[in-house]
Amino acid sequence: MAVGIEAKGGITMKNMVLYSLFTVLVCLMFVLPNKAFSQCGCWFSGIENAVSDDPIISCNVSESSATLIVDKGIISGCKNTLTLRANSDSCGVSNNSSPVEPGVACASVGLGGIDPEGICIADLEDFCASLDTDGDGIPNEDDLCPDSILDETIIIDGCDSGVENLLLEDGCTISDLIVEIADEAKNHGKFVSGVAHLLKGLKKDGLISGKEKGAIQSCAAQSDIP
Repeated sequence: MAVGIEAKGGITMKNMVLYSLFTVLVCLMFVLPNKAFSQCGCWFSGIENAVSDDPIISCNVSESSATLIVDKGIISGCKNTLTLRANSDSCGVSNNSSPVEPGVACASVGLGGIDPEGICIADLEDFCASLDTDGDGIPNEDDLCPDSILDETIIIDGCDSGVENLLLEDGCTISDLIVEIADEAKNHGKFVSGVAHLLKGLKKDGLISGKEKGAIQSCAAQSDIP
């Protein structure tokens, strides 16, 4: 376990005591795994207890790794973020801390371990899947667009169509689908025709009216995409 200290200005004995207590508590939190609550020894009492009710900054899963970053707020003048990470054979947890006021000592604590059975990455993957990262009401595991654009109206390259940005059953909004078309389009013409094809289907399904289709198409045509 590595502990780093960063200080600015003079450090009083009181600050040093607070810093020491904080470091010991963080170390105990992660060094003493509770098997009754967690299969992975890298985080104490399970992921839910480590995260608590703190805001989740990101929860990313790839084919070979998973990383969860949580905002733990400001403690004793230090901004803290908690990071849980795992891959197929190892795991790690760290508390990264930085001063928000001059003259405050902050600690960064890290712990790592081996995980040859891949238990920890499975824990993180399951936890990330259970979340609703974008807050659209659809869990990530069922959400084809887990980081949806949730603007009230459909906006294309600064042009507000005034049409409601509907959330579809698969977890994608209309704006998400338009962005996907923009990312895949090789030129502006391909983008405009791709949007037209999308809108034709939405109109056919009764999700938008002919007038709304025209407003969105107009914004797509006026845009400078891609």
